[in-house]
Amino acid sequence: MSREIINTGGNKRFVRDIPKTEEKKSNSYEDLPEEEQNKILNKISEEHERKQKSPKIKYYFLSIVDNLCDWLKTREHNPYSYKRRAGYVFTTLFLFAVSLVALILFYTNADKLNSIKIWIFKLAGVLLLFSAFFVIKYGWRLLEEIVNWGKRQRNWLKYLIIIVLIFLLWQVYVQRSTILNPVFDNYNKIRFSLFVPVDLSNLNSGSGIIKSITNIFNTDPEQYRTNPKTINLGKFNFVVYGGVNDYLAGLDRSISYSYVPPSNKDFIMRDLDNEIQRYYLIPFVQKIQEQTTSKKTQADMAISIVQGIPYDWEAFRTDSVTGRYPYEVLYDLKGVCMEKSDLLAFTLRELGFGVVIFEFQKESHRAVGIKCKKGNYNTDYCFIEATDYYPIGQIPANYVGGADIRNAIPEVIFISEGDSYN
Repeated sequence: MSREIINTGGNKRFVRDIPKTEEKKSNSYEDLPEEEQNKILNKISEEHERKQKSPKIKYYFLSIVDNLCDWLKTREHNPYSYKRRAGYVFTTLFLFAVSLVALILFYTNADKLNSIKIWIFKLAGVLLLFSAFFVIKYGWRLLEEIVNWGKRQRNWLKYLIIIVLIFLLWQVYVQRSTILNPVFDNYNKIRFSLFVPVDLSNLNSGSGIIKSITNIFNTDPEQYRTNPKTINLGKFNFVVYGGVNDYLAGLDRSISYSYVPPSNKDFIMRDLDNEIQRYYLIPFVQKIQEQTTSKKTQADMAISIVQGIPYDWEAFRTDSVTGRYPYEVLYDLKGVCMEKSDLLAFTLRELGFGVVIFEFQKESHRAVGIKCKKGNYNTDYCFIEATDYYPIGQIPANYVGGADIRNAIPEVIFISEGDSYN
């Protein structure tokens, strides 16, 4: 039983007793039954878990936008001290330059450095990782210093910087074929396996996981220098190896993907950039360079050699074309249009020429384009037919099956930037 004071107006008040059934219920958490408390706790826990699972990427980018807006609107009151920061900036810039030069030197001499092994560690891999770490470290410090400098500038200058950056990005997009393609081309040439600091081949890897890991990291190309044979390429003889051919023949021809299916270029660059193949095809390119110092003559010789390799009619008639690697074409001295074109594209690229692939999906044909003054198909690349002896720039009238590609619209796949044929 409790009491309630009721005001009836004026100074008159009276008190009435409230039965237990009319007592007001408490909203306090502690006064709730244990079952109700557990329900509330579970609800709070579920809400917290839901928020934790919300897209973090969205909030991450929103925070970047907010920080950029603050950077544009807010100006630090204390000015940037050029004298005080000059020593730090110079030291950081110097260390960044030294790290970058060291990275380039270690990379260019990686094969020699990797011959020096300390147990399972490869010297080049260790040095490359260390130098790359310092390049990133001091590069990040320089970027932070630029941001620190920008905070102390007037807002109009910040807006001007943003406008200039947007304009530069737009120009990169507009001229992406001449700016981005060389960047991607150089990226594709990077031998990332050189950055692996360990070589597990020196361990006792009889079977199981150790053996699998060993196979992943063991990229020593000399192990495939077996079963040599000499082939005659007209201008010179060249030694090829069955071990390399067997290695390439055993590789999976497919490319795994999760969301975006691989493109024609993905397959072509996969075939051109195999490191073991490149190790054994570079001597073939060097053989051509030894014959003459004229770049144009080198290109003519490479084209003539590949055109002279017989067409693989057996694979064509039996529909057993598997898309072999360029080295396999050279080893077997036979190939279909796409295989011979890939061999020619690799050779011209390594000779330093600008190269594209003309891919005729509808006509089931592939050819090569070399950079020139007046190209085919409204491009700056002259058509080269790799299957037989045709002059540069001449497109054959008919192929097997009656295909005519003279007025076709091929997919132009960029391979490399480089010299022009003429």
